[in-house]
Amino acid sequence: MTKKNEIIIPEVVKIEDGLVVIPPETVPALFSKPENIDHVVGLIKKEVSTHVPDLTTAKGRKETLSLAHSVSKSKVVIEDLGKALVKDLKEQAKVIDVCRKTARDTLDELRDEIKRPVVEWQEEQDRIAREEQERKEEELRLLQEAAQLEIDHELALQLNELHDRRLEQEAKDRELEALREEKRQREEQERIRQEERERVERETQEEIARVEREKKEAIAQAQWEAEEKVRLEREERDRIERERIAREERERIAEEQRLEAERIERERKANLTRHRNKVKKEILAALEVLWEGDGSLEPIDVFKLIDAGKVPHITINY
Repeated sequence: MTKKNEIIIPEVVKIEDGLVVIPPETVPALFSKPENIDHVVGLIKKEVSTHVPDLTTAKGRKETLSLAHSVSKSKVVIEDLGKALVKDLKEQAKVIDVCRKTARDTLDELRDEIKRPVVEWQEEQDRIAREEQERKEEELRLLQEAAQLEIDHELALQLNELHDRRLEQEAKDRELEALREEKRQREEQERIRQEERERVERETQEEIARVEREKKEAIAQAQWEAEEKVRLEREERDRIERERIAREERERIAEEQRLEAERIERERKANLTRHRNKVKKEILAALEVLWEGDGSLEPIDVFKLIDAGKVPHITINY
């Protein structure tokens, strides 16, 4: 039985376009116990469980990677909400961190599991490409050997014929020399073509290596910049928070000092008023006593009594 106004997570957390949607007012309840996070992760798993990777088309592979990216975005949503809640509700930090870790680890595993068919497909394509390249190189080698055998065979026949007809006319000798020259030219041309193929292959491999190296460096640089940005933003938030706390502390101390000064001033005024009233009463009492003793006192007589120190709290400065 739920309490009055209690938020029921399964009723408010939804999945829209592959992305988890969490109403802000439900965030404290969401991270109040691990079962709620388990429910959200279960919704995400259910959303992606019906996906069947199609590795035969670029569109299918793109959809699979997009689905994995949506899982990562859902992870970021949960992660960011958890971080914001930790800042305001530090007393729940341990519970929230457990929930964050559960979502992060589970969704990372789910993302990797979703991406695995595409990764395995790509690895298989790379293997097929390597085998195709090796097959072509083997075919080229066999063709070269066959051509060389044919040339050698033809040369042997020509040499045999020349041996049998060594006494024939010089024209046939020149013909044999021409054949030799033709063979030499073919071999030279083949050598040049082979060197050109090797040069192109070498430059291609070097270009592939350079592109891969620059790609890795760009990824590493982007990762470093992202981490540096997060660190600087965190330090800036910490600095602002420290300044706010220090400012509030100074304001609190100033307010206490102001209130204390007002209290001291009120006490001083109250003491001064009491002192004045006391002095006034004592003067009046002394004058009444003097007056009752001699009702015929003149102002000069009062002056003389004051000058003689007979009236308390009143003195004459000459």
